[in-house]
Amino acid sequence: MKIKLSLILISAFILVFFFLVSLNNAELSAQDGPPSAAGAGEEAKKPNGPAPGDGGESGNGTTEKKPEHVIHPPMPDEAEDSSIGGAPTKNDDSSEGGSADGTSGSSGKTGASSGKAAEPEGGGAVSGAAAKNTEVKEREADSSPKQEAPEKTSADSAAEEENASPGEASKKPEAPPDKPTPDKAAPDKADASVKSGSAASPLPSTAAPDKDKLESLASEAAALYKQGKYPQAEAKYKEAADGYGSVYGPDDPKTLEARVLHDRALLMAGRYPESVALSLELLPALEKAVPQNDPILLQLQNVLGLGRLYNDEDEAALDYFEKLADAREAYLGPEHPQTLVSRRSFLVAKRALQEMDQADLASLRRVLDTQTRVWGEYDPETLETRHQLALSIFLLTPREEFAGEKEKEVRRLVAETLEARKRRYGEIHPDVSETLSIYALMDERAEKYDEALKGYQDVSAIEVQTLGPDHPWSVNSYLAMAWIERRRERYDQALNLLENSLNSRLRFYGGETEHSLKVRYFEADIYFNDLNDPDKALDILRYIFECQEATLGPENSQTLNTLLRMANVLEGKGELEESLGVFNRLLEIRLSNSGPDHPDTLSVYSALAFHQYLQNNLPKARELFEDLVPRYRKALGADHDDTLNSQLTLGIIYGGIGENEKAKAQLESALASFERLKGPDARMTLLAKFCLAQIHKNLGEWDKALALSKEVLAARERLAGPVGVDTVKSRYQLAEINLAAGDRASALPLLEELVRNQTELFGPNDTRTLATRQDLAECYRDLGDKKKAREVYIPLLKDVESVYSPANPVATKLRNELALVY
Repeated sequence: MKIKLSLILISAFILVFFFLVSLNNAELSAQDGPPSAAGAGEEAKKPNGPAPGDGGESGNGTTEKKPEHVIHPPMPDEAEDSSIGGAPTKNDDSSEGGSADGTSGSSGKTGASSGKAAEPEGGGAVSGAAAKNTEVKEREADSSPKQEAPEKTSADSAAEEENASPGEASKKPEAPPDKPTPDKAAPDKADASVKSGSAASPLPSTAAPDKDKLESLASEAAALYKQGKYPQAEAKYKEAADGYGSVYGPDDPKTLEARVLHDRALLMAGRYPESVALSLELLPALEKAVPQNDPILLQLQNVLGLGRLYNDEDEAALDYFEKLADAREAYLGPEHPQTLVSRRSFLVAKRALQEMDQADLASLRRVLDTQTRVWGEYDPETLETRHQLALSIFLLTPREEFAGEKEKEVRRLVAETLEARKRRYGEIHPDVSETLSIYALMDERAEKYDEALKGYQDVSAIEVQTLGPDHPWSVNSYLAMAWIERRRERYDQALNLLENSLNSRLRFYGGETEHSLKVRYFEADIYFNDLNDPDKALDILRYIFECQEATLGPENSQTLNTLLRMANVLEGKGELEESLGVFNRLLEIRLSNSGPDHPDTLSVYSALAFHQYLQNNLPKARELFEDLVPRYRKALGADHDDTLNSQLTLGIIYGGIGENEKAKAQLESALASFERLKGPDARMTLLAKFCLAQIHKNLGEWDKALALSKEVLAARERLAGPVGVDTVKSRYQLAEINLAAGDRASALPLLEELVRNQTELFGPNDTRTLATRQDLAECYRDLGDKKKAREVYIPLLKDVESVYSPANPVATKLRNELALVY
């Protein structure tokens, strides 16, 4: 009886199952394997851009969201013609803004546009991420009308700042306590008592005695904002806004305008909940005080939309920007700067929700063409749209289709934007780092990890210098670098970066929030999936669960998702009884809260079906998955990941119980969908091919089995390298198919390489390595090379006797085989 850790089919099933059970925003992989790939589907990272990497699943088949990073929200330029904080330098009344797009950084979760009197906006697609993805948010600055704007009673255009510094980044928190003592679940809302004032029109010469000081503060804020030093600018703007409120009163247009500038600065500072709260407070008063096309009102509307987008209110932001774009087109015209900015914001929001398609890409091109014609190719708004177009093309183009004309177009757009932004802002500015991050994303997709890491380091250096080390964009860059280090299997470096990220987030938000807990999820994933330390992973997850239970409640969706991840880890540890108890508890809550056909409930049913599989109750597991596939199809659609992965899992179960024809039908159908939706090199596409090759092997269809297995091996060698864990699995499968087909000569070089690979990866006495050494000895023997067979058998027998015992049946079998080669 051969030494095998598990059947290849069972291993593949485990991979797929853990993909299934973690679909509800599960960021923790639940099966050991190689480092996770980029977030699934090149998802956008919020608010900072696509997650590093362009899509894929974790090493164990679990779809992961990549940590948010890099590409940050758009950063509006300073309004050079603003009467508050800067003397007018333009003849028009528009305020300028730039923008940055935000995953992984992140990604990547993982940009928006900026305008004159602008505000950041976010959107994105990725790491993978995975992962929504996670998550590109972009900044958008609202630009004031250049041609049609009425005479302003307020500053021509406000100093453009959308990201102020984390004014409240405070003392460094202690390490997580044994018992969670979470602070606020989110940053404090904007202080309604803070009155910021900014002249809606030039201040009269008879202003209060503090007039000169207020103008000086506003000018300092505008200068800092222009340099991209949003944290410092936010503090100055707040001080100026408070002063205007004291001098002119809380409802004076000057005060309202100053508070809008402060609101925009809060947004660029990464303090999204505060910005949303302040926007909602200011909007009614400003709508009463100024005309509907007043630049400062248009700017506030953009700030509110972007704040919602960055604050993870994606659906609300999408609906808001769509209505805003339609309304602005109706009363300002289709080519008005504010209409175009809102239309771009709407498209970026669609990208953040992974709803952007080729038609939307064409709309974004039209926005760029119009802006170029009306404003010129070097206007900040034009540059922002060019940046967003480059990022959108990159994110919407599958990896295998990107090389060639698409890549040339993206590189041209990025190079043009980068050159113009450097000329405008200098080398050290967040807008520059935003554009640089696209180069890092492209290098990551191409698996040029050294180049990608250097790119993210350059991005991080700019952000730390301008925004500070604790700003959300800076942290997202750390996370991007951690992702790269994980891909390079440098786990110590990845964990160090995560620790820095965690401390920064704790300082910035003043305690545990969903942002810091996301970093902890990433840590747990590395410990469980990469370092084979389920106990450490479970400790982290339990801490997260306690925090969420205390702040969100025991039946909150995020809390329950963490509980599901904990159950998955328990399952992976073999603690089946405890995990079953957790699954049953979850099912009861999900049924009560969501009903039997909600995706959250179906994911628990999937976990219970897998539990039956582990208990070797294959008929029951088959019954449950046969029920789940049509229910997923009805609830989510035939092309949804949950549906397809359930279908793939059912095919694997059929193969496990010997129903190979049914297995083949399910796997062929799933494979066709994966190839169509994800591309030939996507991880789930390759996994479906791998499993289908095994079924062809079971049916004795050697040619089909060999063809598929070779395809998978070639792709994995190209994507993961010659000694990646997935690559080694494919090499082993191909050798086994050749042996089963009687082609010992073809199997021999594969087995020789496998012994070297597995010894390097797992050690010489790992059960997988021992099994391959046995296959190699038998292959030499069958090919008549007794000498080489003895050279393998003798040390193999010694190692087996050492690992097990001389009386072990495997040792006995090896002694008998050794006798035959003398």
